[in-house]
Amino acid sequence: MGLLCRNKTDAVDALLLAQYGREREPEQAPPPVGVQQSLARELEALSHDLTRLKNRLEAAQAGVTHPQVVTSLRRRIEALEKEKQALEDELKGDLEQEKPQELRLLQSIPGMGTRTACLLLAELGDPLRFATARSLVAYAGLTPERCESGSSLHKQSHISRLGSAHVRRLLYMPALSGLRYNPLLKAFFERLVARGKARKAALVACMAKLLRITYGVLHSGRPFDPAHARA
Repeated sequence: MGLLCRNKTDAVDALLLAQYGREREPEQAPPPVGVQQSLARELEALSHDLTRLKNRLEAAQAGVTHPQVVTSLRRRIEALEKEKQALEDELKGDLEQEKPQELRLLQSIPGMGTRTACLLLAELGDPLRFATARSLVAYAGLTPERCESGSSLHKQSHISRLGSAHVRRLLYMPALSGLRYNPLLKAFFERLVARGKARKAALVACMAKLLRITYGVLHSGRPFDPAHARA
C-alpha cells in the first residue's frame, strides 16, 4: 500500500495507518507478559555467563595458567550455579502457585521437562492470548519465509526469525529430546528427512510443531496424547 505522498505530518501518518489497518486488517498485538519473564531472561543470561566461564576454565586447565586463575574461575562458577538454582526455584514456585494446571499439561509432553515448561510459560505469559497456534508459531519466528523474487526465485524457504529468539532458544533442547522420547515428533522428523529436507531444517520444523503441540494441550486442557495430537 502506498499513497505516494511527499509530505510527512502527524495527520498524514494517521491517515496512512488507518488505511493500512482497513486494507490489511493486521492481527492485534498480544498484551505484554507478566513479571516472570524477567526471571526467565535473567536465567538465560546466567546460563550464558556460566558457559563462558566454563569455557575459560577448560582453556585455563589445558594451558599454562597460574593456580589462582583456576581457583577464581571455579569459585565464580560455583557462585553463579547457586544463584541460577535459586532463581529457578523461585520461578518454579511462582508458577506452581499461579499456573499449576498449565505446568502439568506442558510436562505431559515428552521431551518437555519442568525447567523448560517453567521458562516457556514465563517467557510467553499466557500462550492462549494468541488467537491460534499459527499466531504463536509466527510470534516465535518459526514460520517458513519464501524467497520468490528475481534471481531468488528458486531459493529454499527458511524461517523468518522475525519473532522471539528467546522462545526459539527455549524450544531447541526439548525438540532435540523429543526426537528420542516423543513418537509424534520423531515420526514427523523422519518424514521430513525422507523427503529430502536437511536435518537442521527438519529440527527447526520440529520446534514449530512442538510449539503447536504446546498450544494444543493448553487450549484443550487435556494432557498430551499422540493419537489426539496427530488428528
